[in-house]
Amino acid sequence: MNPSNLELITTTALEGRMRDLRTRQYVLRSLHDKLAHNAEELVQAIQKDDGISQAEAQLVVAAALMEVRVHYDALDLDQELEREYRIARGKPCLEQRGPHGIVYVIPDAYTCLFGIVAALSAAFEAGNCGVVELNPTLRHTPQLLQQYFSELNLEDVLAITTERPHADFVEECLVVDQASEESSQHLIRRQEVAHSGALVSIPQRTVAIVDRTGDIGAAAKEIAACTVLFHGQGRYSVDQVLVNEFVAEDFFSILKGELLSAASEKPQAGTRSNRETYSGSRVVLDLQGIKVVEVHDRSSPLLHQRQPAQVLCIHKITSLDDAIDTVNETKKQLGALYLFTGSDEAKYLSQYISTRATFVDHIPPELQIGPAYPIGFPTSITQRYARAMFEIPCPERVSGGKVRQLATVWQHIKGGKASSILSKACGPLKLTGQGKAGAMDFFAQGMLLNLVVCVLPMAALSVVATGKGLAFLYQKFSGH
Repeated sequence: MNPSNLELITTTALEGRMRDLRTRQYVLRSLHDKLAHNAEELVQAIQKDDGISQAEAQLVVAAALMEVRVHYDALDLDQELEREYRIARGKPCLEQRGPHGIVYVIPDAYTCLFGIVAALSAAFEAGNCGVVELNPTLRHTPQLLQQYFSELNLEDVLAITTERPHADFVEECLVVDQASEESSQHLIRRQEVAHSGALVSIPQRTVAIVDRTGDIGAAAKEIAACTVLFHGQGRYSVDQVLVNEFVAEDFFSILKGELLSAASEKPQAGTRSNRETYSGSRVVLDLQGIKVVEVHDRSSPLLHQRQPAQVLCIHKITSLDDAIDTVNETKKQLGALYLFTGSDEAKYLSQYISTRATFVDHIPPELQIGPAYPIGFPTSITQRYARAMFEIPCPERVSGGKVRQLATVWQHIKGGKASSILSKACGPLKLTGQGKAGAMDFFAQGMLLNLVVCVLPMAALSVVATGKGLAFLYQKFSGH
């Protein structure tokens, strides 16, 4: 790439031209029009690159276009102007935010169209410029995107680089690293390309738990679809299924039927590699690249790491606590936890299993396209990247009301009031409303309440009845 392109990007960011809402609207509209006009060509490229069907490739392109539409529709001129001129009207704007400047995208290979477009759309909405790293490759989609972006004539806003720029330039960017892996190499890569504010996506292990209190049929259908769709390459496809031993046979029977049905309708994937076998497990289904492995040995690596696409590991559990112990054995947070259980059981499992997101009785289809969600942000099924991720808080305050002024503090110090301020700060905190130490505990309170509500009324009735009985006997035998 011509270094002058990066100079143009830097100049645009410094001058803040992308802060203008009409400019952002124009850039997003141009991007959407270019992708929509070449949708069919992109579908064919994605089919070849990811080895998926035409219908699945169409969903990928549609998802990318919807990302542009959502961020374009979110731009509101009235709201932008109201915030921009609030300080001019003497009003504070504490929620004011500004763009980082330049966003540098390192795309994931899987459905890279969606990953690139999703990141750029959010970055443009926030008022940033964008640089995308597309290394020379035989894959078709990156080549098409490089061509399309150059035809947009937005060299001062969007640039493509085929090699890593100088570290000084990258350090000034907000890096969106979609290609990291959960390994020691990730730390090295992170130090090379990013600072602490980078948006880093790391695919993590995902687990499904099927309990006897859940809908076994729904669980089998969702997990089968997750294994088959996009050839199981989604960053949130199921790696392991922990199924209660009482329903394991029924679950596998339904799962096998669903996989057989799906396999007859989809072409065989040509990109799958053979999986290394481990002791303590056996392959219970091997069908057109789909491999279901039943794991018997709790210490097997198959049970504690991410699996290749269309490799599904199943392990029987005896209880909810057994499931919790099995998942937490690696002491690593899950990327997603899919629970097919009753409501109370789902609450219990989600409380004790560390995961970035929990989904009960369903697997969101939105998770199966694009890179993993950036670390440190919620896993949202509506947007992969939000505008706020690409902005910096810059609140605007005005004097007046209860705003503290530095001159006032200085006057307090000169007036010798600092000690009284400290004295007030040392005052005790308000009471919590709980009883003092040594006061009646919960069980004693319950016994007292039972005594007041139940025992004392019954005792009173007994006393009254006894008194009336004695009076009756006295009258009868006394002759009155």
